[in-house]
Amino acid sequence: MRRLLVIIGAIGGIIALAAIAIAPSEALLGEMKPDLRSQFPSGAELLPPGPPKTPEGPEEKQIAETILEAYRLFAYADMTFDTSKFDTVLIDDPRFPLRSENTLEVIKAFGYIPPGAGMLTYMRAWYRNWERGALLLEGAERKAWTEGRKGISAEELNEIEEKLGYEPVFKRPEPVPSGWEKWFVFYKFDIRGDVAMCLYDDGGVLRQAFLVMKEGKWYIADNIPLWSHY
Repeated sequence: MRRLLVIIGAIGGIIALAAIAIAPSEALLGEMKPDLRSQFPSGAELLPPGPPKTPEGPEEKQIAETILEAYRLFAYADMTFDTSKFDTVLIDDPRFPLRSENTLEVIKAFGYIPPGAGMLTYMRAWYRNWERGALLLEGAERKAWTEGRKGISAEELNEIEEKLGYEPVFKRPEPVPSGWEKWFVFYKFDIRGDVAMCLYDDGGVLRQAFLVMKEGKWYIADNIPLWSHY
């Protein structure tokens, strides 16, 4: 089920999709930047995470605040599907391209992989797919009520799932409990010029976030779940 902590979530089920791969030109290959994730410690190297670390200095504090603000926007989108402000905390950066395991989510949402797709594109796709399923559920539920039934039948649910290619979920019915920021624990800040890695736990998952600085502000360019402990 989709939750507030959506960075690690994935819509249940897998849709079978066929995509045509077009080889990039030599000019395009020459412009491609290296994937910087490999220059930082891998997830396995970061476990166990070690003692908690309080953010120190303006950069660490801004990185921590960017991550928290992202979760505030996710909490709002959980109830509204409004992703219009995601670009204030997330970014598509060629140094952190869309990971292969996230491509199907984007294809399901847009029908193709937009050029330069990364974290921002992925999260907008994730909520678009969630919204599509939620709207179909709400429509089926209204139909059931008008027919005097208590809810959606198993057959109707299966039909929706088959139509979507993934398990639909209703939108969040109520706000996240106050004080959720206290669930967060930060462990490591690795800042290297205009790129950084932050190891933190959001109360349910230990994560490795990659950030980039643009015009004096940090943005999340990727976020990888390392260990779930719901």
